[in-house]
Amino acid sequence: MAFNLPGQAPVEVARRVGRHGIAVTAGHAYAQRLANEHLALPHGVVRASLLHYSNHEDVAALMHALAQD
Repeated sequence: MAFNLPGQAPVEVARRVGRHGIAVTAGHAYAQRLANEHLALPHGVVRASLLHYSNHEDVAALMHALAQD
């Protein structure tokens, strides 16, 4: 899942979430040209890997971390 928060740099969001023990990445996810030229996202996005092994508690922890600070 890729997302941005209004007015917040993706790398700063990733650092903040990381302080809560949740690993996400920030950047262009190997699609820098797409992000820059077509999506107007020069700083990329925050990417959380939510897959078949993620559960409700994982999503709740991510949402809680995003709501902090």
